[in-house]
Amino acid sequence: MRFVEYSAITFDAYVHASKQDDIVKRKKEILESVFQYHRLTPRSLLFIGFNPAIMDLPGHDITVTQVTPEIVGYIRNHRPGTKYMEWDQMDDTDNWDAVVAMDEFLTFAETEDQQHSQLNKFCRLANQVAITTLRDYKNQGFKDREFSIPSLVKGDEGDKIFLEYHDYDLQDRNAWTRSVYEIQGTGMRAFQGFQCRQMFFKQCAKFSLDAGAGDFLIHKNIMYKSLIKKNYEHVISMRFNKHGRFQPGRQHS
Repeated sequence: MRFVEYSAITFDAYVHASKQDDIVKRKKEILESVFQYHRLTPRSLLFIGFNPAIMDLPGHDITVTQVTPEIVGYIRNHRPGTKYMEWDQMDDTDNWDAVVAMDEFLTFAETEDQQHSQLNKFCRLANQVAITTLRDYKNQGFKDREFSIPSLVKGDEGDKIFLEYHDYDLQDRNAWTRSVYEIQGTGMRAFQGFQCRQMFFKQCAKFSLDAGAGDFLIHKNIMYKSLIKKNYEHVISMRFNKHGRFQPGRQHS
């Protein structure tokens, strides 16, 4: 799984953007809407991958994972006290009130078993709620299959265009290789080889309920849009009740 590298592209788009405050506000509003719906006031949050909302969540105990050292340094510079933990080192003693993984985190898997295991871990880490996003793959139109809608990010140093291409496997129609192209002026950077698998809503619901979720919800009035593509993703929350407040099993640093 190379979600770390994919998340770094989103971070690059955020750092380049001239209207960072607006981006932070929109991403924060999504989380707050989910918390309000479930009537939750989570104190501890784990972010899987970079999320601009991290920049404006005062009063929360924030941990990040699946991000590069550069991103950790940037976040800590703007938000001292943010903790970091390796994804592969997390076990049953590690848990947070809310776990957040946007940008279709659950699709970053090479096999169905790996995807199932990843979702089980995602659920296991959450005491109260786990939040993620998915596209509606069952009803996906042909024009959305090979390319995402390109994104233009305006910055003080010019515009950046992000184009995402999906190369579907001819033998396994649920699998594809994702590539992202970042274009600025006459220059281009290519990020290739992200192995992904479609995850359908019913599949996600079954896996999460099997993993102990008390509720699975696709929020009708909350949609998420990445900085590097303009497709809307459905916001999904999985509700848990693991006996109250966060009890740290180890020091997250």
